[in-house]
Amino acid sequence: MNQNNRYLLRQWRRLLIIPGIILVTLIVQRLLAAFYDTQLPAQTTPATSVTPSNVGNTPPPSNLPTVLILGAALAMFIGFRMRQTRTQLTTLLKQPSLDQCLAWYQKVLARAPDSDCFIAANQGIMSAYYGNFAKARQFYESVNWTAKVPLLAAQGMIIQILLDFLERQAYEDGYQRATRARKMATASKFAPGSQTSDRGFETYVLIGEILRGNATGDVVERLRQLFDKQQLLMKLPAAWALRQAYQRVNRPAEADAMLAYIKTNGPYCRALLTDAFKAPPPA
Repeated sequence: MNQNNRYLLRQWRRLLIIPGIILVTLIVQRLLAAFYDTQLPAQTTPATSVTPSNVGNTPPPSNLPTVLILGAALAMFIGFRMRQTRTQLTTLLKQPSLDQCLAWYQKVLARAPDSDCFIAANQGIMSAYYGNFAKARQFYESVNWTAKVPLLAAQGMIIQILLDFLERQAYEDGYQRATRARKMATASKFAPGSQTSDRGFETYVLIGEILRGNATGDVVERLRQLFDKQQLLMKLPAAWALRQAYQRVNRPAEADAMLAYIKTNGPYCRALLTDAFKAPPPA
């Protein structure tokens, strides 16, 4: 856990470098202005012109509005980039070519810290969704995951979990692997991003529970709650598992709704359009 906490805090500090520099610069500017103002000799004026409004030196203007404006602009920029990324991914998932998705991840994650891990993990996940299991394995094998912090190694295990679920139909193995991955990715709830990460791994654990036959009401309800909170890339496998659960308990309308969601948002995710208990068609 300590390794994961340090890793998350390090990534958070990197995100705050630029706004931090701006804020420190403004604070220093403010302090220098106040210092020089106290060093200037008081200017005398004719007695007839002295009024309470101009006695002493005029205080320097506050930089607070500037700080607030820059903070708001930075927040708007980050929000815009996140929405832009989600929009691009939504569009790509509706394209028949897996290569377009893989190239997009290569481009947008190239400058990210530990880019080799995140590129391989996301490309492997996408390959598994599209039913190209051989390529998913290649991406997994392209990184030495054992040399990474546990949180990153757990990201790589997601590829293996999907191969257990979607290719091998080894549901017990996938469930056990998902449980281990969630434990490996554990971090303090106060560490930035830790709760989002845990919800993602919990999703895979619940998918495994359903596939191994433990589709109790509590499990299904919790997965549905997570489905409503997740980003698109996590919604797709959750919808696939929920469809299997609803089919088992004879809730066809809800099962059809999950299938419709996949067809709408990932129409070429071939592996997620199959029944969990039937082998997917050959690529």
